[in-house]
Amino acid sequence: MEHVRYCGSPIPLSFDECGKSKYVHLVTFSNGKLESVENLNVPVTQPMAVLKGDLASITEQLEQWRDVSQEPPVWLDIEITTDEYLHDIQRKIQALTESLPVEVLLVRRSREQRERVLASQQRETLSELSVEEVFNRRLALGRTG
Repeated sequence: MEHVRYCGSPIPLSFDECGKSKYVHLVTFSNGKLESVENLNVPVTQPMAVLKGDLASITEQLEQWRDVSQEPPVWLDIEITTDEYLHDIQRKIQALTESLPVEVLLVRRSREQRERVLASQQRETLSELSVEEVFNRRLALGRTG
């Protein structure tokens, strides 16, 4: 249907939209009739990227910005896909990125890993855990999930 258009956001609203072209329509009418519809690309003003993997893979992926001058800095969503207990992942990511032209907005565990953690936790009850165990597990989830 040439006369119906979806007018989504011309800018990315989440990291799910990384790498997708955005455009607006320039619609020209003549004597009340549609004459033409032209797509105009919307330039990217805020670069964004999603990095997924274990810590070694994330470190490798970050190398693409090692010798790059980038303004504004690239916004990053980092998804950790390891089963290892990484209590200091935020600090490690910060150390890896502090000299790079990036800004880390989100560090999280992968959905699969979060589901595995939840599944294993659902088999336990609070009465089976000490106060310290509950505290440490909740602290770990808050830092990476």
